Amino acid sequence: MLEHAQGLFDGVFFYDDQSDDETTPYIASTVMNCSGAYRPDDVPSFKENEGAFRGAAWSAFEEIVVPQLGDWICVVDCDEVLVGDESANPSEIRTVLERVIHAAGSMVAVDLAIPEVFGYDTDGCPLIRTDGFWGAIHAPRLFAYRPGGQYFQGDFGVPAVPNYVMGGRWFSTEAIWLMHYGYASVDDQAAKYERYTGHNGHSNAHVESIIGQMNVRRWEGPYLSSMRKAVSDG
Repeated sequence: MLEHAQGLFDGVFFYDDQSDDETTPYIASTVMNCSGAYRPDDVPSFKENEGAFRGAAWSAFEEIVVPQLGDWICVVDCDEVLVGDESANPSEIRTVLERVIHAAGSMVAVDLAIPEVFGYDTDGCPLIRTDGFWGAIHAPRLFAYRPGGQYFQGDFGVPAVPNYVMGGRWFSTEAIWLMHYGYASVDDQAAKYERYTGHNGHSNAHVESIIGQMNVRRWEGPYLSSMRKAVSDG
């Protein structure tokens, strides 16, 4: 994801949730135009408190990157990757992003569809969930910067973007998608089912559907074949 993102954006900021897989030195030695911060001990982890974690990540982002009004930000998790309507090549997707941002005009954000990958076909093509809520998941992950962004306070189900984005006007597009690979392996499906069970923020039916009967289809657009190996490697 990080290698792909460096070809998309002017810069990449990574907030490390005290990982133990050498992510931070990897970034320093491999990913160009990337800066980051390591979550301090006095900030809860994402699993402990999503709101506090996201708020601390935003503050660190502002302090280190020093974004300016007029900048656009895209929030991407480690198990997500942007693809375009015709290509998964970063330089070509960047052209599409610039076109979409121009079309968004004065709107505060661009609403992105998020296909949910639930495994792969025999030739490695991602299989996308289509049943229930899964086929209609989207979020305003691309948005215009405003200083001092705040996040909802809560330990679970907190949006990935600041409150001003959630309350603003969004531009919708089908030119780019944010593909989510967080459910691509059976082990991750089981882990998420265990974590989400009993929490407010997702309906019981939606949580049960993680490991229940599902409908999938082959993804018809571009995708990164390397994401399958990344998911398999954990």
